[in-house]
Order: sequence, then structure tokens, then C-alpha cells
Amino acid sequence: MQRILSQPKNEIIVNFPVRMDNGELRLFKGYRIQHNDLLGPSRRHALHETVRLDDLKALAAMMTWKCG
Repeated sequence: MQRILSQPKNEIIVNFPVRMDNGELRLFKGYRIQHNDLLGPSRRHALHETVRLDDLKALAAMMTWKCG
């Protein structure tokens, strides 16, 4: 059980272009983490340029324990 809960079940990373109001084309990265859904809700996602993948993994793990 400890091995299973030590890593997220799924990590989805997307890169997508956005044309800004000034015409500039910027590339953004988005994350969706599914830690474990056996005990309840499992996802945490973010689309902000300062968010790090490791932070979201930790938040997703906390959601597993909180909602379980």
C-alpha cells in the first residue's frame, strides 16, 4: 500500500499556445495530477506559470488523505 500511495496514479502535462492581447504568441504548460481515487476525489490541476509539478503532486497526495 505504501508503494502504491508513494506516487501519483496519473500525471498529464499539456503545452498549449495562447495569443496574447498584444499579438504575442506564448506557450503555457498545464498539469493535471490524479494521485489515487480509491478513497475519494483524486485530482489537482493548475494553469499558472509559477506552479511547479512537484507542488501539485504534494497537493494531490494531501487530497487523497483529506478526502479518504
